[in-house]
Amino acid sequence: MDRREKGDALYREKFIAFGLCEKFEYIGREWSLPHDKRFWSRCKACGAEFLSWNEVFKGRQSRLICPKCGAASNGSSMFTRTEKAKDAAALYASGMEQEEIALHVGCSVSDVGNAARFYGVRDASRKARGVSKSNHKRMAKKEATLSEELAGRGLELVGHWCGKRNKATIRNIRTGELLTRSGAGLCDHPSIKRRAERFASAKVDSGITISKLVAMYGEKCYICGKQTDFGDKRWGNYGPDYPTIDHVVPISRGGAHSWENVKLCCAECNVRKGNRPLLEVLI
Repeated sequence: MDRREKGDALYREKFIAFGLCEKFEYIGREWSLPHDKRFWSRCKACGAEFLSWNEVFKGRQSRLICPKCGAASNGSSMFTRTEKAKDAAALYASGMEQEEIALHVGCSVSDVGNAARFYGVRDASRKARGVSKSNHKRMAKKEATLSEELAGRGLELVGHWCGKRNKATIRNIRTGELLTRSGAGLCDHPSIKRRAERFASAKVDSGITISKLVAMYGEKCYICGKQTDFGDKRWGNYGPDYPTIDHVVPISRGGAHSWENVKLCCAECNVRKGNRPLLEVLI
C-alpha cells in the first residue's frame, strides 16, 4: 500500500469515527493541494460533492456542512452557509419582498431574513417602509388571534400589540382597568401541555385553554365555588382569584392533559391542591 492509499484509509477511518458517515459519504483526499489538507465528501441529502478542511478531525471545526443544501453532520440545518442563502440575500438587497424571495429561492420566509442578517444586507427603501408586507400580514394575523383570545378572558386589546417585544396594553372589560402585559401574560401558558408530553403514558389533547374552560364551565372555581377574575394581579402576574387550569388527577400521578381531566380552578385552590388527588383536598 503506497502513501496515498494509506492516507485515504486513515481519513476514511477518521470520517467514520467522527460519525460523519450518517449524513455524508467519504470520497477521498485531494492531493493536488499543499500539505494534503482537504478531502472530498458527498452529501447524502442532495448529492452535492464538496471539499472540506481536515480541521473537522482535530476538533477545531464543530461540524461538516453541505454548501448546497445546508445539511450538517450534527443533524441541524445551516441555510445561511448555502448558495441559496447568498441568492436570497442579494434579492433582499434589491428590494424584493420576503415572500416572493422564499418562493423564488425555495426556502422559508424566516430563512430569507436570517440570510440577510448573516450577510449584513441592509436595504434603505425597505427600512423607510418600516416592515415588509409579509411581516405586516403575519403581525395582523397574530394580533387578531390575540384579540380573540383576550376577549374570551374578559379583556380587550387597547391600541396595537408590539410583536417585537410581545407587549400590549389591555383593558378589563368588567372593571375598565388598564393593564400592561408582556410575554406569557398575554395568552394561556403552553407549559402545561409540554409538561404532560413528558409523560409517555399521559394523553395530551390540543387546544385546551383557560378561555375555553370558562366558556364550558363558567367562571366559578370547581373546588371552592368562588368567582374567578382575570383582572386579579395581587401576586404579580396573577392573584388568588385568577382562573387557572387544574388537572383533577395530577399529571405527575398519571393524569392526562385531556378535556375529561381538566377543570377551571382559582389560583389559590390550585396552589393549595398541588399534585394531591382531589379527595385529599376536600377532606
